[in-house]
Amino acid sequence: MKPAVSEGWVASRRDSARQRGRAGQPVSHERVSHAQDNHPYQRDLAAALVAGLGYDDALAACRSNGWDGVLRVLLAERPAA
Repeated sequence: MKPAVSEGWVASRRDSARQRGRAGQPVSHERVSHAQDNHPYQRDLAAALVAGLGYDDALAACRSNGWDGVLRVLLAERPAA
């Protein structure tokens, strides 16, 4: 029985997917880290979390969700104790 999709087609789709970013945009080959691209978003999210949850619960939310960039923002802007 012949497969419905040829191996060549599957390989070309896989290679094409590797060349696109998360939202289907071409992947930039510049040396800009993902964290730098998201820093304004992470800063805004950190502020929203603190406003809605308080500092300690915002830290816990970042840790439990694996939001390392937002966690770094919170730790860098830690309020004076």
